[in-house]
Amino acid sequence: MPKVWRQGDIVVQEIPTRDFGIGETKHTIEFPSETGTPHTIQVSAMESMDESTYEFRLDQPTQLVHPVHQPIALPSGSFRAFRIRDFDRRFGD
Repeated sequence: MPKVWRQGDIVVQEIPTRDFGIGETKHTIEFPSETGTPHTIQVSAMESMDESTYEFRLDQPTQLVHPVHQPIALPSGSFRAFRIRDFDRRFGD
């Protein structure tokens, strides 16, 4: 079972190792948040799946940071990260 981490409305899931192509460089992923301050992480290679989902590789342990939350230490490996919204029963079935 893959490991999963959550920081506020950002979920990070470990995925099988994958190739991100040639010419990989360092990237900063910034996930918008409800506070207006982004969750950020420095990654070794990445691919944007859509406006709120990324797959990325970490060549060394790295932290997902946000000023309102404790940093989350992620090991090296491949990951998928995406933004979620909490379900509010007042507006659903």
